[in-house]
Amino acid sequence: DSDGKATRALVSVEDITDRKQAEEKLRESEDIFRSIFEQAIDGIMIAEAETKRQIEANKSMCIMLGYTRDEIVGLGVNDLHPKEDLPRILDLLKRQVCGEITLAPDVPMLRKDGSVVYVDVNATHVTLGGKQCIIGIFRDITERKRTEETLKASELRYSSLFKNMLNGYAYCRMQYDDHDRPVDFVYLDVNQAFERITGLKN
Repeated sequence: DSDGKATRALVSVEDITDRKQAEEKLRESEDIFRSIFEQAIDGIMIAEAETKRQIEANKSMCIMLGYTRDEIVGLGVNDLHPKEDLPRILDLLKRQVCGEITLAPDVPMLRKDGSVVYVDVNATHVTLGGKQCIIGIFRDITERKRTEETLKASELRYSSLFKNMLNGYAYCRMQYDDHDRPVDFVYLDVNQAFERITGLKN
């Protein structure tokens, strides 16, 4: 100093290289998760395990249900599913969280406009930021379900028509020998008139 006396200082140095590397890896992991979360084709929501209320939703989920992200955040199970289906859905969710099942199939969800979409849901229990959460991945199966129901209705109409035709009809499968020559046939289905005429039972 100015009067010629020596000045001493104690300096403490801490190596934070490992911490910095850990923070970088964490930030990198969060960026990857966020990218997957936002770009996923399937809908994804994150809910608090205790309250079952949503704390996050991706773009696909918002489009699927017709909500903005801010509108979805805070919604609970009761807000997202038809009332009459809640007992089954709560049971499925409980079994998923316990690890008893992974997939909850054919789950109805309410859109903002009141219409219903059907989804297959994969859900798992995770810890995020020290908080117990449930991540759900929702695959829209509405069109597939409509197609299946249309096909089923068509099959029922056809079956009814076939069974009640006035003439006797039978569906058969041909059986062939080693030289592809027909040698016999097996009845697959017959209608009521065929049973009445032949005495054969289906």
